[in-house]
Amino acid sequence: MSISKISYIKEIVNVLDKAEKRTFKLQSAKIADASSKLYVRLFDLIDKAPERDDDYYRNKLQLTQLQYTNLKRHLYNQILKSLRTSHATKGSLLLLKEQIDHAYILYEKGLQKQSSEIIDRLKPIAKQRNEIELLHELIELQKKIESRFITRSRKVKNKMEGLIEESESVSHSLNSINKLSNLTLKIQGLYIKVGYARDERDTELYKAYFYSNLANINSSNHNLIERIKWHQAHVWYHHSCLNFHLSYRHAVLWVESFQKDPSLIQNDYGDYIRGIHYILRQCFYLNSIERFNQWYNVLQGFRRDKSKYISRVNQMLDFTHYNIINLNHIIINNKYSQLHKVVKEIKSGQDEYGLQLDKHRYYVFNYKIATAYSYMGDYDRAIDYCNKIIAHSSDYLKKDIAPYSRLLHIMCHFRLNNFQLVENIADSIKSEFQLYKQQNTATDLMLNFLKKASRAMNFGLDDDITKLHNRLVSLRTQQYEKLPFIYYDFINWCQSLLHNTTVEKHIKQNKS
Repeated sequence: MSISKISYIKEIVNVLDKAEKRTFKLQSAKIADASSKLYVRLFDLIDKAPERDDDYYRNKLQLTQLQYTNLKRHLYNQILKSLRTSHATKGSLLLLKEQIDHAYILYEKGLQKQSSEIIDRLKPIAKQRNEIELLHELIELQKKIESRFITRSRKVKNKMEGLIEESESVSHSLNSINKLSNLTLKIQGLYIKVGYARDERDTELYKAYFYSNLANINSSNHNLIERIKWHQAHVWYHHSCLNFHLSYRHAVLWVESFQKDPSLIQNDYGDYIRGIHYILRQCFYLNSIERFNQWYNVLQGFRRDKSKYISRVNQMLDFTHYNIINLNHIIINNKYSQLHKVVKEIKSGQDEYGLQLDKHRYYVFNYKIATAYSYMGDYDRAIDYCNKIIAHSSDYLKKDIAPYSRLLHIMCHFRLNNFQLVENIADSIKSEFQLYKQQNTATDLMLNFLKKASRAMNFGLDDDITKLHNRLVSLRTQQYEKLPFIYYDFINWCQSLLHNTTVEKHIKQNKS
């Protein structure tokens, strides 16, 4: 049954481009009955006044509640049909699926020979596009035809043997892909629930969980799709266990698997971009500036040469991953001249995509922006972006963003000499780290220092800052104590405080 929620209809109308709206109007014009005129009028009302509610649209059309509900369902259904038509003409996956539908229809009408000819024509296309599921569907239909009708295919040498061998190979590949995809989702789910491994016990939990599920997957003779899924699962496993160098290695193999067959990139632009994103994410965590910049250039070159037509979902993925990469590029290179431009692009994307993207995406943007502004010494702006996160404590997907945002918040207030505020809330932030099971030695040391330094009004603390700095340097080398340093550069913050400068200027002075 079609959806009749007005909010869903508004969303789908909002994302239609001019060409898609024109196609919808042209298709609707071909239908001469009264209902078509009504649903087009409703479409126009929503398009021109999307902020209005159900009562406004219903009264404008002078409909009863039941008539209005049915009209909304009809409109939603017609928009989807129109979208299918407009996208099927662009050589997309929908066109291949439509041809498979034709094969089924011909089979149902008893025209099995014509159906078989379509199947024989589509199978090479499905193989070339690495559409394993659709290839499996075609093979199963072909087997059904061969088993139920006299087709004389047995007279063709090795045709049936080849079909059986092909069926077994595709079924094996599909099963492997399914298991690997499920494993990736399981590890992602465990990561969202548990977070990073904080001790040996967590690491053993991840290890046992991952390898017990991996044991049922045959790793030999993988095709490219299976290899990509294999590396994706390992990226998430090693990332969760803080083994960023191993996660980086598998992310590179993920991307290189795509590069071996450019058609894979065309078919799944979003997955390729995600792979490069995870490479750059691990480089950022490892503070590997040279490798980060090498892969950043790879991404820039790819985006310059990419196809002009990219679906909206790929535009959304590109927006989220590329702008996080841009913020990390600014921070890791300590070059902040592009920050305002990137912030403006993120704001524009937020206006464009709104709630189509989960709020967590925007919280991550806000935290990164706040971090960058704090490194520049623009503490007021950093506080503003922290407040955008802190104000929505009930919406967090991952609980780590809450305490780290509050810690960054009071670190900025400390640099603005708001000592009373820092002293008053330092203990509550420490409690929040404990509440969300994010407590660690580095943040405890930072909060203890901030509280003590606020009482002293940041006077005569050079020895304390040096001791804090030395402890943090030691902690960063330890497996289960290095985690806080991916959220913030606490070490250079200490040095900037000691020399009464910003993190940005301190790093520049150290390099010169």
